[in-house]
Amino acid sequence: MVMSRTDGLGIAGIVLMLALGSNAGLAQAQGSGDDEGASDNRGLEMIIVTARKREELAIDVPLSVTSFGAEEIDNYNLNNIIEVSRLTPNFTYVDIAQRYIDAPIVRGITSDLLDNTRQAASFFVDGVYVTGSSASIAFSDIERIEVLRGPQSVLFGRATFAGAVNYVTKAPSNEFSGSVNVSGAEDDDYEVIASISGPMGTDTVRYRLAGRYFSYGGEWQNTLVDSSQSLGGQESRSISGTLQFEPSDTVAVTAKATYTEDDDELGATLLLGADSHNCNVGLNDIGYVCGEVSFDQNLLGMNIDELATPGLLRDQLRTSVKLEWDIGAMLLTAISAYNDEETNRLYDIDFEAAQPFLNSFGIDGDAAQVDDFLDYQDFSQELRLQSADDSALQWLVGLYYLDLEVNSGRLQGPAAFNPAEDREETNQAVFASVEYAFGNGLTVTAEGRYQRAEIDIVDPATGQPFVIGNPSREASETFNSFLPRLTLSYDVDSSLTVYGYYAQGNRPGTFNINPLLAAELTVADEEEIDSFEIGTKFEGWDGRLSGSVALFYNDIGNLTTRSTFIPPGTTVPISFLEDAGSQTTQGIEISLNAQLSDAFRVTGMLGYTDSELEEAVTISSQRLLGTTEPGAVEGNRPALVPDLTAALTARYEVPLGDGSYRGYLDGDVSFRGSSYGDDANFAETGDSTRVNVRAGLSKDDWRIELFARNLFDDDTPLRVSSLTQFSTFAQGVIMTPQRSRQLGVRASLQF
Repeated sequence: MVMSRTDGLGIAGIVLMLALGSNAGLAQAQGSGDDEGASDNRGLEMIIVTARKREELAIDVPLSVTSFGAEEIDNYNLNNIIEVSRLTPNFTYVDIAQRYIDAPIVRGITSDLLDNTRQAASFFVDGVYVTGSSASIAFSDIERIEVLRGPQSVLFGRATFAGAVNYVTKAPSNEFSGSVNVSGAEDDDYEVIASISGPMGTDTVRYRLAGRYFSYGGEWQNTLVDSSQSLGGQESRSISGTLQFEPSDTVAVTAKATYTEDDDELGATLLLGADSHNCNVGLNDIGYVCGEVSFDQNLLGMNIDELATPGLLRDQLRTSVKLEWDIGAMLLTAISAYNDEETNRLYDIDFEAAQPFLNSFGIDGDAAQVDDFLDYQDFSQELRLQSADDSALQWLVGLYYLDLEVNSGRLQGPAAFNPAEDREETNQAVFASVEYAFGNGLTVTAEGRYQRAEIDIVDPATGQPFVIGNPSREASETFNSFLPRLTLSYDVDSSLTVYGYYAQGNRPGTFNINPLLAAELTVADEEEIDSFEIGTKFEGWDGRLSGSVALFYNDIGNLTTRSTFIPPGTTVPISFLEDAGSQTTQGIEISLNAQLSDAFRVTGMLGYTDSELEEAVTISSQRLLGTTEPGAVEGNRPALVPDLTAALTARYEVPLGDGSYRGYLDGDVSFRGSSYGDDANFAETGDSTRVNVRAGLSKDDWRIELFARNLFDDDTPLRVSSLTQFSTFAQGVIMTPQRSRQLGVRASLQF
């Protein structure tokens, strides 16, 4: 694997700093081992995760897991999944249209499918599958974030064949307590969080209530249309409640409900069209935008004068009830959940200041102002029985059921771009795991999941499945699959474990029901993955150092990607899902944590992914390249996928004065390699390096902190994507900016 990046020296510097820090810590540990007065022997916190549906130490789990506890979430001032992704190897998160559609990218496997229910990696809250967007989940109510890399289909099910992100929420407390957190930063960025928790008159019933208000004023203007109009602002309000009932020492019932409202301005999306072409490609000498692109505020311009409330409006309700019953050597768990999300996105579909004549509809260009709706409702039930002791034999069996309905369409604007449809899916599964520790350090784990997914795309006007294609067929299908995972792990000693696994995963197929599509484009087949991983986890220096190294290889068949097709006789680009061939990804992940002294802690991560399209071709890539050659994009990197991620964090904390005060200084630097906007690998974001710093003072139950996000004002676009320019019908690209430098202050009070 050869690095040819211009920022290669910067990454080498990060790795070198980490190595020097580790060597310094080793020398310190060796020099103070017999000193009874030494104060630098505090070990790292032992992290508990639930990656395999049971509580385990992270170092004992033979999977690639990056975990952020409540203390780290607070110390790093994390408040969204984008920030989490920058501190996690080989994990990138891009929210399509700024908080509309999730696009988690794990180990080079992209998720840009414009569908939150069919991503390569999915989100869970306390093990419950999250339909809809996860972008506004309040981190203030999160006890731990677990980012699992590699196929998780066996235990987490659908849409996790690249990985999963599990949020573990805070539990009610046994004694009355509460907290208030406030923060303010430039660009009218404000957040207020409050919570209370405690018993309800008895030791057997406890509660927790939490509320959050967040607003961000945006920092961009609609320059070419109305320079007084701001873009990119966001606002969220949420309230959550948890009730925990323990009628006995062996039974616990936890009920949780969260309601969230999002009200966002129109996102700042910049289009580079024919005027920005700087290269010609393909047999037809097609002009295009090639190389690294940059965001120019002066080119922003979107027509939204006919939209009542441009931007994004969303209401989310998430509820769950969990029963845990300790039956001697067994634990019975039952989880029932209901989720409901309603979203309207009102925006300019062509992202242009011009108003082209859309002759395909015979109406003027204002038709490019649209109001799309995207609603999700689901009910799920999981029932599992598992061993609850620490014997050599560990086992688990479970049943899962999901009833999901997705309603989408257009309330305003040309319906041909997005015809109304109802997608109905039921997912039924049985899963099991058996693990045996042989006593000589070797542990073997065999897991499997059989699942059945029934999918119907229904015409909301008739209530019947769409009839698609020629010869015609109903948009209805059942997908059956068996997904295994076999793991071997070996404890070399108490501080070193090596492991390896083979796993399979899948993503159920779907249908494209747009009547303007050709018959051969109406079905997207089931996507499959074969995955191999070998790795090691270790700790040392009297518990003050821990880390992991993992090598992985993935082979993806029936690769599904989002493509664009312009039907003959029209100039209307139709977005749809297409079978693109196959893909391979391989790479390495390294993570280290070191408590170099009582006062100083550093963590570092490095991830590299070599991701290539194999035997791949799409309608979009053929159009971009001006050729029908089947292997035109073979060997290219998939869209939105960086090859290199790296980060280094450091925290220095010391007592002040009489010791009742504590002062701290911490920060992080993260690097994300360039990613392309399309499978043809023309336009790209360029490399991104982002630095955050924080300095604060605390005493007992209060804290005040000054912070700087993006200290050196990195302006690398978050995302680049191809788009046909409506006014010229030339190929163009759109890009999403990242926020510029923000200085701010935050304070908290615990009681």
